[in-house]
Amino acid sequence: MLSPHTTQQCHMQATKYFLGTSLRIEKLLPSNVAAGEISSDFDLLFISIHAFKDLMDNNDEQLQQWNIKNIFIDEYHNIFGKLFCHTNSWMSLRNLARHNIKITLLSATANTLLMGFVGHYLGLGNYKVIGELDQYPML
Repeated sequence: MLSPHTTQQCHMQATKYFLGTSLRIEKLLPSNVAAGEISSDFDLLFISIHAFKDLMDNNDEQLQQWNIKNIFIDEYHNIFGKLFCHTNSWMSLRNLARHNIKITLLSATANTLLMGFVGHYLGLGNYKVIGELDQYPML
């Protein structure tokens, strides 16, 4: 799970939610990547967008070694919304589909035009939109 929110907080919440299960939940921060502390023993991994960039820059083959089945990108509208950091961390998502991993993009605020741009940016080719913004109005 790639998240623009605090990776440690997401990890802590998931650990609490799945307490008592056999699910192995880990987190990966830039400091872990820099130190070479990259675990392969997880079922669910929360990775900061900055750690993901470092991983793609220095250990691109790691996704293949992990044999990841799904990547979830939370608040994906930030790919273009956070232009101040786009040229470094968010750039790591460019052509993400080349890894042949199922990618699920999550957002409650993205419109159809933005979905098209992001789909092209990630290299998704034909993609499927589930849900419509007008079905979930912001209150």
